[in-house]
Amino acid sequence: LTNEYNIPYACTTTKWRTAGTCPLATIRYRTADGKENFLNINNSFGPGYWDKDLFNTYEAVFTVPEDMHQSEEATFVLRGPPKETIIMFDDFSLAPWHHSPEVAPEDLETVTPCENECCQMIQSGDAEVGDVKDWYVAGGGDIREHSYGPEGSTKSFKHVGRLGINDGPAQVVNPGCFVPGKRYIFHAELKMATPDGRPFRCTTQQWNQDGTCPIFSMRYTNGEGKEKYINSDNANLPMAWNKDYFNPFRGIFTVPEDFLTATQAYIVIRGASAGKIIMFDDVKLQPYLHVPPEPPHTELQHYSAPVCQGECCDLIIDRTADEGSTGAWQPKFGGEISVVSDGPAGHTSSFKHNDRFTPHSGPIQQLNTDCLVGDEMYKIDLKFKMENRYGKGFQCDTVTWGEWGKCPMSTIYYFSAGKWNTIDVTNRFQISEMTDGWNNFEGVFTASRVLANSPLAYFMLRGPGSKAVIKFTDVHIKPFLFTPQVNPPPLEIPACENECCELIENGDAISGTTDGWFAESSGDIVRHKWDPDNKENGSFYHVRRGGASEGPAQILNPGCLVPGKAYALNMFIRTRDANNAWYTCETQEWNQVKTCPIVSLKYRTADGVQKYYNIQNQEGIKDYNGNWYGFTAMFEVPLDVNLAYEVDFLIRGPPKNYYIYWDDVSIKPFLHVPEEPQHDSETLETKETICTGDCCELIKSNEADTGEKSDWFDSMGGAVIKHPHGPPGRSMSWKHIGRAIKNSGPAQQIDTRCLVAGTKYKFTGLFKLAHNNGLTYACDTFDYVSDTVCPLFSINYRNAQGKWRFLNAENEFHPSVWQKNYFNKYEAVFEVPQALAESDRAFIVFRGPPSGDHIFFSDVHLNPYFTDTAITLDEPMPVCDNGCCELTKNGDAESGTNADWIPIGGGSVMVHPHGPPGETKSFRHISRTGPNMGPGQVLNTTCLVVGEEYEIKGLIKVQDSAGKNFQCETTTWNQPTTCPMVRIRYFTKNGKEKYFDINNRIPPVAWKKDEYNDFTAFFTVTQALAEATDAYYIFSGPPAGHIILFDNVSLKPWLHVPPPPSPSLSLDGLRYSTLGWGSTCEGACCELVQNGSADTGSSEGWMAYGGGKIRFTPNGHGGTSHAYRHMYRPYVQSGPGQRLNTACLIAGQRYRFTMMYKLNSGTTFYKCNSWTFHDPLACPLFSIRFKKPSGEWAYINEVNDLPLSVQKKNYNVYEAIFTVPPALADSDFAYWVIRGLPKDKGIFFDTVSIAPHLFDPAIESVPDMNADQACDGACCEMVLNGDAENRIKSGWQTFPAGTIGFDFNGGANGGTKSFISDGRAARDDGPGQLLTPACFSEGGSYMFKAMFKTADASGAIYPCKPGFDTVDACPVFSIKYTRADGSFKWINGRNAHSDSVNGFSAANFSPYESLFEVPAELGQATEAYWVMRGLPAGYKIYIDKVSLGPVENWGF
Repeated sequence: LTNEYNIPYACTTTKWRTAGTCPLATIRYRTADGKENFLNINNSFGPGYWDKDLFNTYEAVFTVPEDMHQSEEATFVLRGPPKETIIMFDDFSLAPWHHSPEVAPEDLETVTPCENECCQMIQSGDAEVGDVKDWYVAGGGDIREHSYGPEGSTKSFKHVGRLGINDGPAQVVNPGCFVPGKRYIFHAELKMATPDGRPFRCTTQQWNQDGTCPIFSMRYTNGEGKEKYINSDNANLPMAWNKDYFNPFRGIFTVPEDFLTATQAYIVIRGASAGKIIMFDDVKLQPYLHVPPEPPHTELQHYSAPVCQGECCDLIIDRTADEGSTGAWQPKFGGEISVVSDGPAGHTSSFKHNDRFTPHSGPIQQLNTDCLVGDEMYKIDLKFKMENRYGKGFQCDTVTWGEWGKCPMSTIYYFSAGKWNTIDVTNRFQISEMTDGWNNFEGVFTASRVLANSPLAYFMLRGPGSKAVIKFTDVHIKPFLFTPQVNPPPLEIPACENECCELIENGDAISGTTDGWFAESSGDIVRHKWDPDNKENGSFYHVRRGGASEGPAQILNPGCLVPGKAYALNMFIRTRDANNAWYTCETQEWNQVKTCPIVSLKYRTADGVQKYYNIQNQEGIKDYNGNWYGFTAMFEVPLDVNLAYEVDFLIRGPPKNYYIYWDDVSIKPFLHVPEEPQHDSETLETKETICTGDCCELIKSNEADTGEKSDWFDSMGGAVIKHPHGPPGRSMSWKHIGRAIKNSGPAQQIDTRCLVAGTKYKFTGLFKLAHNNGLTYACDTFDYVSDTVCPLFSINYRNAQGKWRFLNAENEFHPSVWQKNYFNKYEAVFEVPQALAESDRAFIVFRGPPSGDHIFFSDVHLNPYFTDTAITLDEPMPVCDNGCCELTKNGDAESGTNADWIPIGGGSVMVHPHGPPGETKSFRHISRTGPNMGPGQVLNTTCLVVGEEYEIKGLIKVQDSAGKNFQCETTTWNQPTTCPMVRIRYFTKNGKEKYFDINNRIPPVAWKKDEYNDFTAFFTVTQALAEATDAYYIFSGPPAGHIILFDNVSLKPWLHVPPPPSPSLSLDGLRYSTLGWGSTCEGACCELVQNGSADTGSSEGWMAYGGGKIRFTPNGHGGTSHAYRHMYRPYVQSGPGQRLNTACLIAGQRYRFTMMYKLNSGTTFYKCNSWTFHDPLACPLFSIRFKKPSGEWAYINEVNDLPLSVQKKNYNVYEAIFTVPPALADSDFAYWVIRGLPKDKGIFFDTVSIAPHLFDPAIESVPDMNADQACDGACCEMVLNGDAENRIKSGWQTFPAGTIGFDFNGGANGGTKSFISDGRAARDDGPGQLLTPACFSEGGSYMFKAMFKTADASGAIYPCKPGFDTVDACPVFSIKYTRADGSFKWINGRNAHSDSVNGFSAANFSPYESLFEVPAELGQATEAYWVMRGLPAGYKIYIDKVSLGPVENWGF
């Protein structure tokens, strides 16, 4: 391979569409039904063998698939490397492959996978034949031969005199033998002894402890000269260590990408405490068995890579009955196993298990657990046939445990920790594929480390009802090797698939070990018997804590913690006091008798300072009476945590000697989002917004102008009164005074009958705070214990047990945007839990600020949160075309049959001769004897995708037992008026039955008893549901005896991913330039955006900053084939962007950013109309974020230079010209991002460019600002770029808030452009520039000149009149400067043209001239700026032809 300049380079990966992709041989063919298909043939020689300067061998063996064999057209292509890459090839051959004559086909399993120096990288690993000289000492001590070895050996090596934990036996290894991304296994036999030679038992993997077990490490120097470690713990747990014998060490590790450039490497066995003797033997380091090593780089004619060798290739001994013996098969739980003369094709006999006593009865065979590798996958294959006791075959047709027709499942029984455990494996073939003859069974399972270390394990077939006969043969359990993909991987950005997806190691005590956990400072980490589900799976607890700051801890990877990114913490916890008594924690206050535990990130910053970042339980203080309760928190990572060189996760807070119990700990990036919706046509389906009566708005008296004080009451002290000032547009607001405690606040009862469990609601409001002396202040934190905490919206409700609970919904607007003198926005979306929906009493309350402080509020609303409305998009959406698009069978009763519907729990399902409007039939379930009973169907779990949302829809009606129509009123379970709901019931792979209920999204108050009612509900698939052995859904809930009528039932995926662009997309001719004006720029720095056009077919270079996903979408702007789309944005700051190559940037040079875009909210396109951050209709903002040479982070924000005439369905132009400051040009890290949209909005974008901006003499000219001026020097003209015609914004700002941009609808004095100040939040906001105080001389006279016009908040131009903060006010020129003592002062310059009787013109620009004298203190000011201000908030100011200088500048 060479690049476009003919410079050879080495490919580094088989990953598709990356910069280092290796060539891929592909046969493209058209199947008999006309579909185009691909067969990808991977090279047997991996990227690690690539030599950039030589021709490299490509060799592979493949099998022709049946549909290719029938194809009439096929093409071979060598593809994969990036565009512009040159592929040189020779000696090409494609020929039938035959086995090598020297190896008989039946002996292929014994062929050694590899035969070069990289197959075994340790020299003298066996002390029997090895030389101790091949080993050297890392650190201190001495390596000697030892006259005692592992079982079967007479010798070993030993390392004595070790001075530290990093000392150990070492060997240099060849870096060229390691392939990045591949896994390798280190194996050794180890024994330890104290310095005086006594055998020693290590007890922990925790680092730097006296009982620390040895670890394997490989230390290497990468291409940047940095030394790094690859560490691997022993998969054989410390609890299995026997001090008197040699112990097996098995460590599996993956080689990182930067190892490709490693210059040197060595392995070392280290970790044991200083002085401990390490004895070792049988040391091996080789490619991992179940990922076959790459073949040697030799000239082979034919090569067949066996997947495994020896007895571990198949764990079943007696696989068939053709030899006439039952062999190793035994009956379990009764019955008899025999050999019968009946077998599937290719077999004459089979095994038969009859006289089975229970569903648990079945044939078993012992497994060799030495062959099992922890965390590896294995595949079960067998053939089976079901018969009754009289020998008649029948078709198994159910997944219900123990029923006669239950299909068999495979089970792995194993013994561990003193008890038997099971792994159930279901058949991937569906019930619909079963026959009354021989059937196939295929299933895959993962062998846990506990199973791999089990002393005893069995394979078993079980499940069918007793007396059913199971015939079986051709049984295999083999290592599962994934089949290579037929097509290249799809172009999508996965939510998370690296080591940072889960930051906690061993968070679930079911693992049977405390690995990863250590006791901070003192005490011990122990496993407890009971877990949070009250099962014997275990939990962790910390005993003998030496103080409140001590607790269980775990080391986190600082590189996985991204500043500003949200992380989700979840765990279960409970506490005991020093007397070993369970207690209910009652306070977050530190080190008190009943302190609740908190979580802290303990870290040491880059400069060595130790810090704590505390995370409190967002579920609040729990009255749990010693039972397990949830600890849930969302937190953002501070900047210095990411820069820390060590970070510990720590649970602490309760006093000394208190016990902390915990389990199921998880910390994950908050990234998991549903996929893109799929629809059947260009018109998207509408999820109807059903809202009737009082349930549309749950808060009464939202504002004080018209509201009634009686609707509000004070919670925990104080009084709610009307205040004579309100937010814009209001004359009054509500005010809560006399607050006794932090939890005090204004409250209002809400009707819980309006709340539907699982449905989202949105709260909005306006808030302001003041101290008890009346002075307003700005809150600055969400930390509830702080004295400057912002208000918190909460719902306080009483659950079914009579206990009061809080549901908190934190403001989505960060405290940093709070302005003390104004009403501030509050928005929060939350999901209603079942307990709240079933509550008999609930009220909202605004709480949090310190006692005595006043809370002002207005315009508070609580509504159902519906985001989807119907819209016809201008691009087609993908159509689902597989068997999982609809999971309900026979959902429409017009079929005339009740097939596939099951009366779960009893009763009968029949076809009813009356149906919904437009239908003649419906289904009817009668004779129900309990609320759990209802009509249901089997749920095909193989179709379910973890994390995906699914939608259940239908029409439903209920009658009582007498046939009268029934009015349901509640979603509370087992009530006389309970409404229908959907229950998902399933059996986990461990055989446990579980269920969850899903309520109708339409609330009970909308139920119409005489009609068929819409039923719509959504649920998200969990890992347990997707792995369930059996599952079904049921319409249940109404009382016993009631009749459920239903029709038009559908269950389908709600969200899908659009297909990626065709991998065969032609890239010819895709050359475009955005420099404009015939620029002659050449080289890589002419265009700073990679893959700016989606038609390149590659998203390389694009990043979803702040979360979300970037996808391809069909139909770009202007007829192009594709565009990009950023969706699932979790924050206002989130957006698409790219790294910026600062080496290309020149300080002072202007650059031009352009982009085509349109915006969507759910399935609706919309028009933005504001530059204001956090505005619901805010437009996108182009921002550059960079790190200054000083280490500080900074933003450059550039609003669109084009006017806000945004179109809804068509693409819009974004154009911004910016000047590079020196700090950006000198930065070593920068990126740009499109941000500012509300978090639930998305953006379609394409044709993105950042390029040098060069003047076109025909359009622009470089202004000479001092052309006709009398004075000379920098202080003659104090306004930079005062003429908008030049389209340069350098120098312009908005003080203190708002944006500055260009308006292209005409400028002053015949110009085509003007500046526009938009997004003003207050009267003092406006356009202006910084001033240099030293330019002003005491007593000097200065002239300000400008042309201006004004517009109200709607954008309507109006003729202003002199005034200040009035509806028709004109702007006022002002200078604000800061004195030496820190105080500030205003200078206001009156417009000399203000005497106009009729005010200024609305249509034209009006003049502003102001002559003013300078006070002495302005020249000594520490800082100063001028601004045009005085208009009401939201009004717009247009300004052009601006100048400021001494009067002599105009000849006065």
